[in-house]
Parts: sequence; structure tokens; C-alpha cells
Amino acid sequence: MAAQGGVGYKTHITVAFLGLVGVLGSALIANWDKLAGRSVVQAAARARQSSPAAPAVSPAPRRAERAPAAVATPAPRPRATPLPASLDGTWRDLSLGTVLRVAQEDDEFTFTAHHPDFESNGHGSMEGRSFESRYTNRYRNGMVSTGGCAGTLSTDGRRTMSTCRDSLYGSWSSTAVR
Repeated sequence: MAAQGGVGYKTHITVAFLGLVGVLGSALIANWDKLAGRSVVQAAARARQSSPAAPAVSPAPRRAERAPAAVATPAPRPRATPLPASLDGTWRDLSLGTVLRVAQEDDEFTFTAHHPDFESNGHGSMEGRSFESRYTNRYRNGMVSTGGCAGTLSTDGRRTMSTCRDSLYGSWSSTAVR
């Protein structure tokens, strides 16, 4: 019996069935590569390879068959080139408290030293971490002395150790820090 004035149950079943067929058909088409399996993909690849006119193209891998992403191996870091030894900057003599200001260009340097009793000016040169210098001291009492030092710069570049010889005061050792 048909319902009066409305759509019958057969129409509802037909519409539902057509909707189900549409959804299943869409799912089948969207997942055909997964449902077909390797045999279809491999057969297509063999057919392309055996055909002389067709270029050899390998099929795109299925999602599950993709090779793992290559792990990037970092390139070896270049060895840090050691900075050339430098006396450039401000130093303080630990024994006398003298403050030295050094300006270095390449392996040559100039310096000034300030102390309550004297001021010095000098110049020198570096070879590796070793240095030699010549200076002139002008004392507050009017006296003048000249001298020279030979020393080394520590590997961390923060300390010098030197032996000096002065025309007025003789020999002494000195340690200075940045």
C-alpha cells in the first residue's frame, strides 16, 4: 500500500541504495592503488620496461612502500683556525699595578703604560705567542730609563709573562692580565 500524498518507502530505499553505491564507488576509486596491490603496479612497470618505444619509468611508490627519509648527516665542521696571538687591548701588571694599553697590527704592536710614578711608551713584535718589546720610561722626578722585555702570551690570550731589563732598575719578571 502506498502512502497517500507522500513518497513511498520504495523511493526511500532506492535513494538510500543509490547513495550507498555512490559512497562505495568513490571509496573504491580513491583507494584503487591500495586495493589493486603490487601485482597490478608491477605488471604495468614490466610492460613499460619491455616496450622499446616507451621510456622506462618506475611507478610511484605506494604510501606504505616509500623509502624512509634520508637522514641528513651533518657535514664535518671545518676546524677552527686559531686566531693569531694578539696583545691588543688593556692589560694590568700584577706586581706594580701598571695599566698598559696595547695596539697591535699584524705582528707589530705599540703600547703606553701608566703608573703613578712613571709613564712608558714602546713598541714590539710578536712571533707566535712570543713577543719582544723596547720602551722608554719617563719618571715623575724627571729621570728617564730605557729597556726591553721578552715574554709569552698564554694559550687563552689572557695572561703574559715576561722578563725585562731596564737601564736604571736592572732585571725583573712581570705578569700582566687582561
